[in-house]
Amino acid sequence: MRNVVLITMVVMFFAPVSFCQTVDKPSEKKQFIYVLHLVPKLLDLKNWSDADNKAVNEHFARLQKMHKEGSLILAGKTDNWDETMFGIIVYEADSMDKAKEIAETDPAVKAGVMTVKTFPYQTALLRGEKAK
Repeated sequence: MRNVVLITMVVMFFAPVSFCQTVDKPSEKKQFIYVLHLVPKLLDLKNWSDADNKAVNEHFARLQKMHKEGSLILAGKTDNWDETMFGIIVYEADSMDKAKEIAETDPAVKAGVMTVKTFPYQTALLRGEKAK
């Protein structure tokens, strides 16, 4: 009788553990960053066209949409206005291919106002969240 109780306890303890290990978890989105650089000719403000300004406005509207939908983690740019200036977009996507598609279809990139490079990314510390 003691063995039956012992076996029952072991099964009850390990069954949930093994079940949890075999259940498929929903796929988690991965983090990416795309880094934007203004094309050099636009460092001179007199070279900006209405189309360039429109593209940047569409770029920002798209970022606002991503933020509202929850895929945008962070977006911003450096405050300097020279060849070292850059912007970053930290966001979530299902895959590197999807991340590149998002970056390369940015309105400012498509319009030739900015260039883009996409990288896998992982936030390590974020204000308001406990360190892991």
